[in-house]
Amino acid sequence: MTLSPSTALSERLEQLRTILQQQSAPFPTAPVSAQQSPPPVSAASADIVHWLAGEVRRRAGIAVNDSVRAKLDKITTKLAPGELPGWAERLAATGDDHPEWLSLVETLTVHETYFLRDPGQYDFVRRAGLADIIAGQKNVPNPSLRLWSAACSTGEEAYSLAILALEALEDAGEAEIDDRGRIHLRRNWTVNVLGSDLSRQAVRAAETAVYHTFGLGAFRGLPQSYWRFFEPVEISGAGAPPDGGKSWRILSQIRRLVSFRQFNLMSPEAPAKDLDVVFCRNVLIYFDQPGKRHVFKLIHRALKNGRLAVFGPTDIPDPPEMFKAQWGTATVIYRKN
Repeated sequence: MTLSPSTALSERLEQLRTILQQQSAPFPTAPVSAQQSPPPVSAASADIVHWLAGEVRRRAGIAVNDSVRAKLDKITTKLAPGELPGWAERLAATGDDHPEWLSLVETLTVHETYFLRDPGQYDFVRRAGLADIIAGQKNVPNPSLRLWSAACSTGEEAYSLAILALEALEDAGEAEIDDRGRIHLRRNWTVNVLGSDLSRQAVRAAETAVYHTFGLGAFRGLPQSYWRFFEPVEISGAGAPPDGGKSWRILSQIRRLVSFRQFNLMSPEAPAKDLDVVFCRNVLIYFDQPGKRHVFKLIHRALKNGRLAVFGPTDIPDPPEMFKAQWGTATVIYRKN
């Protein structure tokens, strides 16, 4: 069977994305410098790369720098010169959620995360943020916590937020968590965590709730007490971990609190509203300034007044009047003004 150029490129993009993510570290957001030109390409390819760069910036908010241009150059060289213009025309006609367009964008980003990344920030949210929110709902008939991991990658952060919420409720005497990780919520409390990511592949991985122990994996630095929220599973075939690795699944009582969806942060509206906490960390480093400003406003609209936004250490809300900083020891969270 002969593959169409579009199908062939999609398969090549998947292969290339895997190779690039194995070889690349997260790239900086500095603009392309005149001194560091991308590798030479033909005039037609150069025009298409220039157009792709503009589309990536416009549709995904990704800052186009030397690293991004080099990856785009590498992608375009995977097609024969005669296929390239037709593919570009087809890509121009796709929507932002089209599989072929998403495959292209996924090739340019790195999905790297792990459970309880930056534990000091989690602890500060738990004790200085969630404690106040929970206390404010003591007289509410059906109290709830609604959280969003806005760039959840393969799900570690979203599940960490579910555990964080339960720990905060336990602190307040509104929940009990036994030694096996089973949850006993008091009154009529509900906890809902949404995890979203631009990558379809990352979202599919997150929904399985299965993670492996090998290399610098999802469990690096995980405190011993948190293993009670996981159960061992046997994985065979293509999804099995390398020799020496083991597989673990989030307990069902944690999984049922979390849902996932594919979502582009450049969308005009957030995937949920009236939220209590939004984590958006380690993704805005890829965005240019207009893209960052859009995401800050998106999160601001999604939060209830006075609720919490948590960003990466180098992410400063713009415009600044949207949020008020609340400082802890070597960490900061933000409250919606």
